[in-house]
Amino acid sequence: MAMREIMKKIIISPPKIRFMEGGLRKVPARCFSSSSTTVTEDRRSDHLNNKEAIGVCDIEKILEIGSKVRKRTFPEWCEEVRYGGSDEVDSMWQNWVHSSHQLWKEKNQEEQRKDLEIRWTYLKDLLHREGIDTSIHRPLLSMRIIQHGNRESKEGIVEFKIGSPDKGLVSINRLVLDRGSYSRWTLPRQSVNGLLCFRTFDDDAFLIYNPITGEKSPWIEINNKQARNQIAFGFDKQTNEHKVICISSSSNSGLGSSNNQVKEVVEVFTVGKNTWRRMDVVPPIALGVGDDEKVPYYVDGCIYRRFRPDVFHPWVRERILRFDIATEKFRIIPIPDFVVDPERYKFSQTVELTELDGCIAVLNWIRELKIILWKFREVADGNIEWIEEVIDIPPHWNGKYDMSIEALTGTRQILLHYEDSDSIFYYNRNTRESIRFPIWPDRAEYQWERIIQV
Repeated sequence: MAMREIMKKIIISPPKIRFMEGGLRKVPARCFSSSSTTVTEDRRSDHLNNKEAIGVCDIEKILEIGSKVRKRTFPEWCEEVRYGGSDEVDSMWQNWVHSSHQLWKEKNQEEQRKDLEIRWTYLKDLLHREGIDTSIHRPLLSMRIIQHGNRESKEGIVEFKIGSPDKGLVSINRLVLDRGSYSRWTLPRQSVNGLLCFRTFDDDAFLIYNPITGEKSPWIEINNKQARNQIAFGFDKQTNEHKVICISSSSNSGLGSSNNQVKEVVEVFTVGKNTWRRMDVVPPIALGVGDDEKVPYYVDGCIYRRFRPDVFHPWVRERILRFDIATEKFRIIPIPDFVVDPERYKFSQTVELTELDGCIAVLNWIRELKIILWKFREVADGNIEWIEEVIDIPPHWNGKYDMSIEALTGTRQILLHYEDSDSIFYYNRNTRESIRFPIWPDRAEYQWERIIQV
């Protein structure tokens, strides 16, 4: 099938999401709280043996004990670390998760799928008891590399699990990537209207993937393979087209360099048309090598990149480079010193930019159990307005940098997850409290995983 037809099938008229078939049945009362909850026929208790039922129904007990994350001050947390680490509830939680994982490994594929279905129902019940409306939640997508690939096989495999409290487990798909080795750094940081853009490790090609339907485009080659390329995926709101922006640099001078030192070319690829077009504009800041600090993030028709000082350019103030996909114009947005203290040491962090209330937000990590999100918006006179919001992170996350931070669209909830964790955390922006849930029993220790909305 021609690429254009494939992309039309994926983007213009994607198939409807198919959920588990069958009538609705009640789960045994012993497995739930007093809230009324129904699940699909595939979750019927007579399909569970005694050992399996014990493992699943123990979720209610552990949730009653440890789903609410206890707040600690920084001195309290330091005292815990000095005398043994986590508190009794956290230790009990981790022990239960470990036992659940061992039990999971003994189940066959059908039993494992039922386990995931039931867990989503428990999560819905837990959130409803906390007064959280789940009807407007977008599905969550878990991405995990289960085969990294190497120079010999040149084949990596990524597994996708999609689910939501209201819809349960939506789908489980796998994508085979046959263009070299893959690591967690190549996993997409976000979806754009439900689609993902996967790039090769060398940034010389990309493909578009629909994780719900499992459909994908062919590999699309970059024109200038000798240059250092940076690929960004976004959506043109004026033409209703997905576009890929490629910035090719002839030098790796990086942050602080001028365009007199680095030759850069900007090209746009319109998905579905199979055409590259060179733009007349170039970035006012040279992107250079393409370090993590310059990872692109799409919000509301624009692509943003954050530029941070490094050991070679410590005098440079932090800035954001914005590219408007519709107008094809760049703009530099200085980050004020009150947002990011220029005198404070900036250690590496996975999340540099995120979306909050439909606006781009700068993340400023603070070690004292807090994260500060500064969202900004352009006001009528073209100036930038900055708004601060402090996020209390779970105590045992202190120093973790491989995180997912997703503001759940249309809610006052933020999803928190670090990539080697078994649990997802729902942070309430009004109460500044977190609840946790062990949604993925198949996560092995130190196995990397990224969770985003789709």
